[in-house]
Amino acid sequence: MTNSLNPETLKALRKSRNWSQTQLAAESKISKSQIGRWERGQQIDEVRDTSRNRLCAALGGVPWDVLTRPPKLPSASVSGGSELKLNVPSSTLTALELVGKLYRVRREVIVELAPLLFLLTAQTSLERRRGALQEAVEGVEKALEDAVNRVPYLSHAWGWPDPGVIAEEEDAIEKRRVFDFYEDAKEARSFYADYLNALLNDLPDGVISGIPGKPIEDISPGYGTGAPDYSFSTAVLERGIRVSIPDIDSLAESPERFSFLVKLVAMGYPDLRTLTENRRTMSDETFKEWIGRFLEPLESSSEPIF
Repeated sequence: MTNSLNPETLKALRKSRNWSQTQLAAESKISKSQIGRWERGQQIDEVRDTSRNRLCAALGGVPWDVLTRPPKLPSASVSGGSELKLNVPSSTLTALELVGKLYRVRREVIVELAPLLFLLTAQTSLERRRGALQEAVEGVEKALEDAVNRVPYLSHAWGWPDPGVIAEEEDAIEKRRVFDFYEDAKEARSFYADYLNALLNDLPDGVISGIPGKPIEDISPGYGTGAPDYSFSTAVLERGIRVSIPDIDSLAESPERFSFLVKLVAMGYPDLRTLTENRRTMSDETFKEWIGRFLEPLESSSEPIF
């Protein structure tokens, strides 16, 4: 079996994501000119390991041997299903595997449930927001009424809730603006993230009881708000690694190294299964040396890797 990069397969996988060579270059941190040479059949026998890993990760964690074979022709589905192609971070694929392992279900089942689960959480968060608004308005009105009754000669000093602001919030809820932000102590917070945080905190210990190291309002669910580059899938993966390997902090030796490790596992290099299996079978020192082989090139690089 050849170990050379197949130009047509590379081109087909790139086009399946509706990417230009420039977009693939940005995702893989490989120059556009190099990608162009590969697609023209040049230097396909000389692909370095680092370039292989970056290319595979950028294309959704596809194994290298897939890139060495001719592209598969589209075929009819024998199961009656349809293939879904989405450009998602590799951390999302890893999170699907993690959740699938936790509950012993195939990731296809999770994907099938995703629209329903999003609908339920999104609408429930809006109803929670509506109830909070109603309770707040009623509470303020009662408090003001009590204040006026106690000191009627200062009734002109009390202000009632601004009907315009309340109407605007009611309109946002009616229009299902799930991803609205609000200002809290000069910081932008997400109503939806607040609700998801409450759900996470209600989970039993040992599942995913919270997001260590990152406030959930800093986590972007991927809807293009310009929030920091830290996804819900990455958060699930980070928690999953900590649950699977409780002593990972001491093994990684620093928060920065652990952060690097999470990003590498999100890209499948190494994959989560290999990480947990090697921790089970290796001694502490051997495991440290093993993950060090992945981390040291990143730590010694003068250029940003991620």
